Amino acid sequence: MTHLNVLVAFILLLFVQVLNAYAKQDIPVCPGSCISAIDSVTYDFEDGDLSVFNVVGGSISIEDESGPTGDKSIQMQHFAGQVPHNFYAKELTVGYGTFVVYGKTSGSISDLLIHLFGNDNSTATDYGIHLSLRPNGSDNPGISITGNGFDVSTDANFNVNEWVRIEIEVLPNTFTLKVKGEVIHTESREITITEGRFKVGAAFRGYYDSITYDRFLVGAG
Repeated sequence: MTHLNVLVAFILLLFVQVLNAYAKQDIPVCPGSCISAIDSVTYDFEDGDLSVFNVVGGSISIEDESGPTGDKSIQMQHFAGQVPHNFYAKELTVGYGTFVVYGKTSGSISDLLIHLFGNDNSTATDYGIHLSLRPNGSDNPGISITGNGFDVSTDANFNVNEWVRIEIEVLPNTFTLKVKGEVIHTESREITITEGRFKVGAAFRGYYDSITYDRFLVGAG
């Protein structure tokens, strides 16, 4: 074999190895019920820009209100008779995965509201999963989960004006809600969703310091 043939064979071998390595970069699909995290997105409001969001309802603004993850946070106010909040990142459609927000209320009648898998325009409560988090020290403390087969009501573990980390994990067979690292509710059953929006809102006045979504891919078996 000539030197030229050896060089050509070596280049072809490298080319095949590169193709194999590239193919391995495809989104991993786990077998059976395995779950794989494939991407993550966070909105922290530090740039002061709301143009990437759908901003509807009450009043919504970015304020110099320091939170656990930054110097700015989004303030959401809603009073009786106003159009309900319909706030979400326009580029983000969500499915199974983990949802994390840092939020706090400001006042004795304030609630934090989270709506998973909502559609673009409606604020109706007859679809998706809805969470209402009402702090101790408010007029109606407690945590509620409704929609998509949920009808949960339990005690709150946080107070008015307290920043809290809220984590929600939604998978095909499990649901878990954690507040301040404490498991508030978990259940195992079939959970079927339609991909939609990840929305946050407030009753009276609430703040959000950041919003994170980690998308999970579910193995097909």
